[in-house]
Amino acid sequence: MARVEMKDVSCSYDGGMTYALRNVDMTMEQEGRYSLLGPSGCGKTTLLKIIAGLLEYTGDVYFDGQNMREVPIEDRSIAMVFQSPVVYPMSVYENLLFPIRREKLASQERERRVREISSILELDPILDAPAHKLGPADRQTVALGRALIKEAKIILLDEPLTSIEAEKRLVLRTKIKRIQEEQHKVFIYVTHDQSEALTLSDRIAVMNEGRILQFDTKEHIYEHPAYLFVGYFMGSPGMNMLEGKAKKGMMDFVDFTLPVPPDYEEYIGRHEEFEMGIRPENFTVSTRKKRDFIPFYCMDIQEKGEGLRILYLTSKEKRNELKAVGTFPDIKSGSEVWVLFPAGKIRIYDKESGKTVL
Repeated sequence: MARVEMKDVSCSYDGGMTYALRNVDMTMEQEGRYSLLGPSGCGKTTLLKIIAGLLEYTGDVYFDGQNMREVPIEDRSIAMVFQSPVVYPMSVYENLLFPIRREKLASQERERRVREISSILELDPILDAPAHKLGPADRQTVALGRALIKEAKIILLDEPLTSIEAEKRLVLRTKIKRIQEEQHKVFIYVTHDQSEALTLSDRIAVMNEGRILQFDTKEHIYEHPAYLFVGYFMGSPGMNMLEGKAKKGMMDFVDFTLPVPPDYEEYIGRHEEFEMGIRPENFTVSTRKKRDFIPFYCMDIQEKGEGLRILYLTSKEKRNELKAVGTFPDIKSGSEVWVLFPAGKIRIYDKESGKTVL
């Protein structure tokens, strides 16, 4: 088992002019599934390479309490799978055997481990095939097998499904998830795809511009985004964001007002401007006028699949736009609807920092 801890870790590729990673503090406990999630260039691969020992950095990285600054890559008990699959021009069997060829193991034990990994990854039918002549999905499966067979404590996966076609990506994702559930290791998965992060991790670090904005369970990140960026990035579609002002004890959005949720009364009482966030699926939408509902127009409808629809709504004076997700069988494009903003699902953020106020 391994515990990975980072304290005030920063990294610059140009001698400190700009930073790819800045002041990262994070602890990944023993035996866990973690994702580093964020847009391209946010620093997630840089952080993964620092954990692997491939980049210079400031700050400290610890494995099980040991500072890793002077520990070479080969002594870190890690295995890494890259975005582009790396296999050798030999059979699949020989590729799987290669990482443990020099270990002090009996030949029967080597054979057992190869067969075990091959069975888990469903590689048995192609064990004799030249690995370098396989398709991208099969080559990446072999690369994953080579990483797992080493019995390293920490498995690092750097967007391993990016170059795989959609149908086979789902198959390989399922294999990775099964391996994660069976093996007691630390899995750190880099991705820009939130569906992969949600499927393959228990805790997610959402990153942007070299910083970790929120590191928490996927459920808490979704329900309580720590930043506007997190709320917008996590979700399909992301959280709705509206600019508001405090006015006469209400939240004013120019062409409609809402009561201030009790949890935010103190903050809004002291701050004239703020940002409000609310998830698209948290609205109640009616085709009939109701008390406490706000009138909107449905500009467009997008079918989301599995009976769900996305409504694209605009307020009566067209000063605010929303997305609402639900079944909505009776709503048509161009019709007037009424929308309820549930107070318990409203999140308020500081206008300057974009950070949650609670």
